[in-house]
Amino acid sequence: MKTKYLLLLLFFLPLPLYAQYPGNILHVEIGGGLHTMTFDPGPQAQKKAGGGVGLRAEYRHFFNRKAGIGVGVGFSSYRSSAVLTDTEKDTWESYGVSVQGRTDFDRWTEQQSVFNVSVPVSFYLQHIINKRWSLIWGVGPQLDIPVNNEYTACDGKATRTIDGEVSVEEAPKTLRRIKSAPVGVSLGTDLGFHFDNQGSLPLYFGLYFNYGLTSFLNESELPLYGERYAGFFASNRVGAAHLLSLGLKVGFSLNLSKTCTGGRCGFY
Repeated sequence: MKTKYLLLLLFFLPLPLYAQYPGNILHVEIGGGLHTMTFDPGPQAQKKAGGGVGLRAEYRHFFNRKAGIGVGVGFSSYRSSAVLTDTEKDTWESYGVSVQGRTDFDRWTEQQSVFNVSVPVSFYLQHIINKRWSLIWGVGPQLDIPVNNEYTACDGKATRTIDGEVSVEEAPKTLRRIKSAPVGVSLGTDLGFHFDNQGSLPLYFGLYFNYGLTSFLNESELPLYGERYAGFFASNRVGAAHLLSLGLKVGFSLNLSKTCTGGRCGFY
């Protein structure tokens, strides 16, 4: 019996040597997948999700071989679209005069894109599998700063009737800015594996999920197409929109607390 426990001890004892030592880690990763905005486009409109990519660099401090925290900066792109076939009637003011209008949308299609800068703060737990593989899970909030948000009506027709005058307009296909809130908050989590092949950087493979807890839009009472085309995200058709991302990512880590020797610049 003692021999059995001794063999188990000798087997598991070396495993922590292949995990992240307590210290300072620089982690870099890139990923992609479903990167879109969740919103209700209103009646008779269909929403379509889009894809995107993300890049993230993070400083991590591990208190021991099982737990640590991290803070970093990330850049992500998001896309979505909406197709509308419906009739809207609206009244708006123009030069102090009340104007009544009607717009018949025929497969009117708008595409939206958001480029976001994020500041994530995460708590990490690590589990050693064997001397080459370790499992790491992270969860935490992040600040979202939309910095380049655009939309374009790219397809379809709109028949406009304003004070009895009828005109047919094609989608303008020009980019316009989306007015958004200056900052939002998201909650994110990721689960992945570190793999070490002796003599090279430890590689990372994982899954990630992030969801915006707050809407990045400013509320508006404008009609979709009143005096001018406002866009879904600046009209009364959409009250709120949240960022959503889900995908795969790869990366690597550098141990800033250790000196690189023999070609090994990873965790060990």
